[in-house]
Amino acid sequence: MQYVGVDGCREGGLAVALQEDANFDVEMVRNIDKIWELYQNAKLILVDIPIGLRNRNTAWRLCDIEAYKRLGYRRFSVFWTPCRSATKVFDYNEANRINRQNMSKGLSTQAWGIVPKIREVDIFLKLNKSARGVIRETHPEICFWAFNNYSSMTFNKKTEEGFKERIRILNRYFHQTRNVIRSAESKYGSSIAKDDILDALAAAITATKEDLGLATLPSEPETDSHGLPMEIVFCRSPLRI
Repeated sequence: MQYVGVDGCREGGLAVALQEDANFDVEMVRNIDKIWELYQNAKLILVDIPIGLRNRNTAWRLCDIEAYKRLGYRRFSVFWTPCRSATKVFDYNEANRINRQNMSKGLSTQAWGIVPKIREVDIFLKLNKSARGVIRETHPEICFWAFNNYSSMTFNKKTEEGFKERIRILNRYFHQTRNVIRSAESKYGSSIAKDDILDALAAAITATKEDLGLATLPSEPETDSHGLPMEIVFCRSPLRI
């Protein structure tokens, strides 16, 4: 059985696939179609991309609000998800205007940076109902928060201290963490950031806990107008693998 975690990066996304026998594979993927082509037989694919969007509603997604509350000083890693109509345009100023009109708040430049991926995943899941329930949303800092006994990371992931801190956490649950890092760096070099590797691996390790029971933020997820769940998946009871 295969479990996959995907984190966005400059080239598209980095996918880490874990097998039940602790073997792994690391692949650069251009888009969600390629992810599905490679891993549609996986038990679970967790992606760090918002799934399920508001249409016209002044309330933010509850999963984003819950993640923001739990992450403490890491809460600024949560980007407020734009409404669906804001993802359909290709100009930031127009998207910002639409989001402000529909959500009573503008669109951050950080959120705008991932709008192409949000739009891509949204279109894909609306058209491919068989992928729903297999491709689900997570958030790397929520994964680490859960692995760390529901406590946020101390250091920013972009710092050396933050990188080492996250390696220590992941090593508790997957002893080949450093081998995954070496494999990704060997295959893709400077085109991939070190923290992207750890984020993808954290999502993949979370996915392996699927049979043990995963939790979501919120505990009873909303669905959007297309029936897509608005949730962030995390590990309820992490155990060593």
